[in-house]
Amino acid sequence: MKYIRFAAMTLLLGITGMGVTAERNCPGTIQNSYECSQYLERELAKDFPGLFSREGPRVTVALANGRKKTYVDIPDEKNDGVGGAWFNIVRHYAQIGYAVVAVQYYEGGTHYFLNLTTGADNNIVGTPVVSPDGRRIAVANVDLEAGYTPNVLAVFKLQPDGLVEEYRVTPEDWGAGDLNWVNNGEI
Repeated sequence: MKYIRFAAMTLLLGITGMGVTAERNCPGTIQNSYECSQYLERELAKDFPGLFSREGPRVTVALANGRKKTYVDIPDEKNDGVGGAWFNIVRHYAQIGYAVVAVQYYEGGTHYFLNLTTGADNNIVGTPVVSPDGRRIAVANVDLEAGYTPNVLAVFKLQPDGLVEEYRVTPEDWGAGDLNWVNNGEI
């Protein structure tokens, strides 16, 4: 009986962790990507208060191995912000032990996929969508007009020591968006 209760609780926690992450979006009143990242970070801090802390330009993530991973905003007043970078924790995938860090540049940006055990991060360009079995992520990014970030469609396999890229296409004249997994092997 206690094993059934444990399994039910584990399933419920997994679904809850996935639901909070998957459904959190910016309200329609926020049109700026950096303001959206700030909003998502504030909301994530409420949902997972022990995950990270922010002190001014410094955001520090608590890792499962007891260490900390810190990102520090890089303002660039001398060049009107052109060389700057600003970091926000915007997603938490508790069921697979990863978080997403949005990196905003003066023009454009990217996303890091942060391993919450090791602190290793990978530049994945867009926001990931986790496969139903939690063993892969798919990433898409579309920037056809401004051209500040690449158009990308990629799939990565999650390994204990990091991500392994299984597929990537970077088209010039089209881009994928709104990805959904049909099953564990099909997007």
